[in-house]
Amino acid sequence: MTEKTNKKNNPCGAPPLATAFLAGSYCPACAGLDEGRLLENWHPAYFLIYSFIRRCMGRDYAAFGGDCLLAMVVGEIWLYNMGRYLRRNGADGISRKLADPDTRLSDLPACNAYSISESLGIPRETVRRKVKKLIDMGWVERRESGDLTVTAVCEQEFQANFVAETVRDFVSTARHALDLVERQFGISG
Repeated sequence: MTEKTNKKNNPCGAPPLATAFLAGSYCPACAGLDEGRLLENWHPAYFLIYSFIRRCMGRDYAAFGGDCLLAMVVGEIWLYNMGRYLRRNGADGISRKLADPDTRLSDLPACNAYSISESLGIPRETVRRKVKKLIDMGWVERRESGDLTVTAVCEQEFQANFVAETVRDFVSTARHALDLVERQFGISG
């Protein structure tokens, strides 16, 4: 990947889409803090972070008519598809490449319902029902092999209604949380 790193905000120096994120985790090198000091006064930092999470959950609840499991299933399929795509191809021009239906179909790695069930800890039968509903909505497609990908229709819906707001919300929350942590614990990049 060719993304430049910002040493102040990314002390480990790994690309912004580091392997840990592509594998569904976080960067341990950038997560270091004195947990003892955090737990002495954890409420302010956790309030900021959890308020962001709760707002995201509220957006999902509204978008999926109260079916949070449906949101989790489509989100996990999308994360699988995009994570593997990014690992193989990098991030440069991904939005343009995936807008082309032929490129999307040939390049976007698919997943199966079993891996979604395992990843989320949701019974396979529940995932199967949610996938059927997502296919009926036109948000997920099942390939001949049975594997699943999120459709461009789904992405266009989220781009139009959620992407900019979620990123703005995250940036605001992250900046305030980092400022709080830096002041409380003396941690800075």
